Amino acid sequence: MDLDVAAVDKAKREVNSLIGSRSRQRAKANELEAIPSHTLREMVRQHLESHIAPDRLTKVLKLAEEEERKGLEQLEDLIGRGAA
Repeated sequence: MDLDVAAVDKAKREVNSLIGSRSRQRAKANELEAIPSHTLREMVRQHLESHIAPDRLTKVLKLAEEEERKGLEQLEDLIGRGAA
Protein backbone atom coordinates (compact mmCIF):
# COMPACT_ATOMS: atom_id res chain seq x y z
CA MET A 1 0.00 0.00 0.00
CA ASP A 2 1.49 3.31 -1.11
CA LEU A 3 0.66 6.36 0.97
CA ASP A 4 0.85 9.75 -0.60
CA VAL A 5 2.97 11.54 2.00
CA ALA A 6 2.03 14.97 0.68
CA ALA A 7 -1.69 14.14 0.90
CA VAL A 8 -1.29 12.83 4.45
CA ASP A 9 0.62 15.95 5.49
CA LYS A 10 -2.02 18.14 3.89
CA ALA A 11 -4.79 16.27 5.72
CA LYS A 12 -2.93 16.64 9.03
CA ARG A 13 -2.55 20.39 8.46
CA GLU A 14 -6.25 20.71 7.66
CA VAL A 15 -7.26 18.77 10.77
CA ASN A 16 -4.92 20.83 12.95
CA SER A 17 -6.26 23.99 11.38
CA LEU A 18 -9.84 22.94 12.13
CA ILE A 19 -8.94 22.07 15.71
CA GLY A 20 -7.23 25.42 16.16
CA SER A 21 -10.15 27.19 14.54
CA ARG A 22 -12.63 25.51 16.87
CA SER A 23 -10.50 26.43 19.87
CA ARG A 24 -10.46 30.05 18.73
CA GLN A 25 -14.21 29.94 18.19
CA ARG A 26 -14.77 28.58 21.70
CA ALA A 27 -12.52 31.29 23.13
CA LYS A 28 -14.47 33.97 21.24
CA ALA A 29 -17.76 32.47 22.40
CA ASN A 30 -16.53 32.62 26.00
CA GLU A 31 -15.56 36.25 25.52
CA LEU A 32 -19.02 37.03 24.14
CA GLU A 33 -20.69 35.29 27.06
CA ALA A 34 -18.78 37.58 29.41
CA ILE A 35 -20.30 40.72 27.82
CA PRO A 36 -23.57 41.85 29.45
CA SER A 37 -26.52 41.14 27.16
CA HIS A 38 -27.62 44.79 26.91
CA THR A 39 -24.09 45.79 25.86
CA LEU A 40 -23.88 43.00 23.30
CA ARG A 41 -27.28 43.93 21.82
CA GLU A 42 -26.16 47.56 21.50
CA MET A 43 -22.91 46.51 19.82
CA VAL A 44 -24.81 44.35 17.31
CA ARG A 45 -27.39 47.09 16.68
CA GLN A 46 -24.68 49.66 15.98
CA HIS A 47 -22.82 47.30 13.69
CA LEU A 48 -25.94 46.44 11.69
CA GLU A 49 -27.05 50.05 11.45
CA SER A 50 -23.62 51.05 10.15
CA HIS A 51 -24.39 48.98 7.03
CA ILE A 52 -27.74 50.68 6.35
CA ALA A 53 -28.09 54.09 4.74
CA PRO A 54 -29.51 56.52 7.35
CA ASP A 55 -32.49 57.58 5.20
CA ARG A 56 -33.40 53.97 4.53
CA LEU A 57 -33.08 53.08 8.20
CA THR A 58 -35.42 55.94 9.10
CA LYS A 59 -38.01 54.70 6.58
CA VAL A 60 -37.78 51.13 7.85
CA LEU A 61 -38.12 52.22 11.48
CA LYS A 62 -41.16 54.38 10.67
CA LEU A 63 -42.76 51.50 8.77
CA ALA A 64 -42.09 49.10 11.64
CA GLU A 65 -43.58 51.56 14.13
CA GLU A 66 -46.70 52.01 11.99
CA GLU A 67 -47.15 48.24 11.66
CA GLU A 68 -46.72 47.82 15.41
CA ARG A 69 -49.31 50.55 16.04
CA LYS A 70 -51.79 48.82 13.69
CA GLY A 71 -51.21 45.51 15.43
CA LEU A 72 -51.81 47.05 18.85
CA GLU A 73 -54.99 48.72 17.60
CA GLN A 74 -56.24 45.38 16.27
CA LEU A 75 -55.43 43.73 19.59
CA GLU A 76 -57.26 46.51 21.42
CA ASP A 77 -60.31 45.99 19.16
CA LEU A 78 -60.29 42.25 19.87
CA ILE A 79 -59.93 42.71 23.62
CA GLY A 80 -62.52 45.48 23.70
CA ARG A 81 -65.04 43.35 21.78
CA GLY A 82 -64.44 40.36 24.02
CA ALA A 83 -65.02 42.35 27.20
CA ALA A 84 -68.30 43.85 26.01
